[in-house]
This record gives sequence, C-alpha cells and structure tokens, in this order.
Amino acid sequence: MSSPTPRIETEAAGVMGANGDVDRPPLTATNVARMAAKNARMTEEQSRRINAIEAALAGTVAQRQLQASFRDVVEKNAFVDAGLRALPLLLLKPASRGSGVEGFLSNPKVAGVGLVAVLAIANQFRKPRNPFNPGPQDLQQMAALLQALQAAPAAQAAPAAPPAPAVQPDVQDQHEDKK
Repeated sequence: MSSPTPRIETEAAGVMGANGDVDRPPLTATNVARMAAKNARMTEEQSRRINAIEAALAGTVAQRQLQASFRDVVEKNAFVDAGLRALPLLLLKPASRGSGVEGFLSNPKVAGVGLVAVLAIANQFRKPRNPFNPGPQDLQQMAALLQALQAAPAAQAAPAAPPAPAVQPDVQDQHEDKK
C-alpha cells in the first residue's frame, strides 16, 4: 500500500538513505561556515532585489507624474513618452540569467526597454490618421478656433456687403404716365 504523500527521493543537500533519512555531509565547522555564508549571500541578494522592486514602484509613480506634469511635451514627442514609460524598468535588479547574448536579451530591463522602443518606432510608421475621425488634439484646436471666431465682432467676421445699386425707373414707364 502506498502512502498518501509521495516520498522525496533526492534533496539538494544529499541523497535519501535506506532508512529514510537524508545522507548529508558531516557538520564540520568548515561546512557550517560555508552554509552560513551561502545563506547570507542569498539573503543579501534577495534583499537587494526587493529594494530594487520598491524603487521601480516608486519610479512608476514618478513616471506617471512626469507624464501628467509635462503633458504638452510628452504628447508632441512619442519617443519622450516611450522613454518615460520604460524608465522604471531601469531601476530593477534582476537575477543573473546567464552570460552571453542569451543572458543579455533575457534581462527584463533589456527586453522591456527594447519592446517599448520597437512599439514607439512602429507607431511612427503606422498609417496616418483619418481626417474624418479627428483625434483629441485636433478637437481641442477646432474648439479654440471656434471660440476665437465667436469672440470676433460680427463686422470683422463677415465682409461688408457692396452697396445696392439705385433703382432707375424705366424710361417707358415715365412716358406712359404723361399720356
């Protein structure tokens, strides 16, 4: 009959023995010091990454505020907007993912910034806006133009009409009256 929970046959520190215990290397002072140093390094690495995640979160809040405060500059330049969006990624401190090109490309900072840049460039090459479907900036410009036209005096807005020609009575009509 099998037990309800599967038995772990191997463990990182050793191999399961015949009696069910894990065979581990003897606890000598050197092994204890080595394990303590490894745990300290792992704890320090984890703490460093947690601090970087907190900094990235704060960077995200600052990035959104920058976009709101400098909306006029951000709306005019898509690359400034994309750079601000990718800024918090630069604060991350990811774990090492290997060496070489694969390790470089799998880094979330590189992948995220690269993806944002590709999307910003692709946005520049998409087809132009439909003139019959204006965007929000176009609507704001049209509203400002309409307000300016309404504020102008009517005499300046419409050109003056030429004077009407004087009506001359028909010469035959005058002769008929005299008869």
